[in-house]
Amino acid sequence: MPETINPDWQAVIIFADSIASGELTGDELEAIELLLYRETEYLDMCRYDDWLALFTDDCRYWVPARKEQTDPVNDISLFYEDRDLMEMRVRRLQHPRAHSLDNPITTSHVTGVKVIEDVSAATGEIIITTRFQMVEHQRGEQRLFAGVYRYHLHRVSEGFKISFKRVDLINCDAYFEPLQVFI
Repeated sequence: MPETINPDWQAVIIFADSIASGELTGDELEAIELLLYRETEYLDMCRYDDWLALFTDDCRYWVPARKEQTDPVNDISLFYEDRDLMEMRVRRLQHPRAHSLDNPITTSHVTGVKVIEDVSAATGEIIITTRFQMVEHQRGEQRLFAGVYRYHLHRVSEGFKISFKRVDLINCDAYFEPLQVFI
């Protein structure tokens, strides 16, 4: 996986109508694109510790169980995890005696164009959405997940980290076999 991007590379990021393109530098756009590329690439490579390092200490990961859901605490969600629960899931996925993972789960994520929805002048938080498809394979069976990712990014000394990731599945209200890996 490349650690740097060709200097002639243009970030494939679109600004929402309310965002001025000058609010982020080219270097910042490149860092954001690389962060979001790594986020799905680390999942596909089962590099869960590297994946967790992309998140802030106070992060949240949320997969709502119904469309337009606004409350992850008082409504049922497919996932609503803080950093501790995310780390617990990673430890379970990596545990050599995880019986449900005798046949490893592999994934392939594809994301679309990133859209910057908001840049907060006060906090520096950046909200980005992108459409995605993820194929999960285990024991000769494949499942397809699709929807929209919504990321909240925070500036840190080394660039950006993810403080919140929301996964809106197009079929969030469907019946699912157990979900074990991050979508």
